[in-house]
Amino acid sequence: MKGITPIVSVILLIAMAASAAAMIAAWQGSFLSDYIGDIDRESKLRLLCNSASILAEAASFDCNNDCSEGVIHTFTADVKNTGEASLELNKVFLVLKDGNLLEMPLQQTIAPGQSRTVAIETEKSCTGVAQNVVEAAIPTQCSAVAARISGDEIEWVNCG
Repeated sequence: MKGITPIVSVILLIAMAASAAAMIAAWQGSFLSDYIGDIDRESKLRLLCNSASILAEAASFDCNNDCSEGVIHTFTADVKNTGEASLELNKVFLVLKDGNLLEMPLQQTIAPGQSRTVAIETEKSCTGVAQNVVEAAIPTQCSAVAARISGDEIEWVNCG
């Protein structure tokens, strides 16, 4: 029985090595492209956030005379974008004295210089919430930029 000649085996080894190198290069190119894209997005976000600021001017929570779960309760806040970048408002957190959070979803964008009243309805129970809020916070896509208002400044409406 005859084996393959040394020349053919060398050619096959070179072909396999070139094929493996091409696959690794293609994967690495894709990996680096994704990584560079992530760095680019993060850099743009940091630049945007350097000129971002937002202010909560007033807030209220309407218990609708019934704090039961399933009853609509409404949190409203007057906010103003005091920075130079558009901000995405994604949720509202009410920080309670016992350390718990009441989180409510929000999907709004506020342009530079714009004032807006944001209103969020929730059917979560407000028992234990009224008068127990330390702070209301409305974070943005910029981790260090959020509209905040002290619980003492929130007007409690129809909370009995």
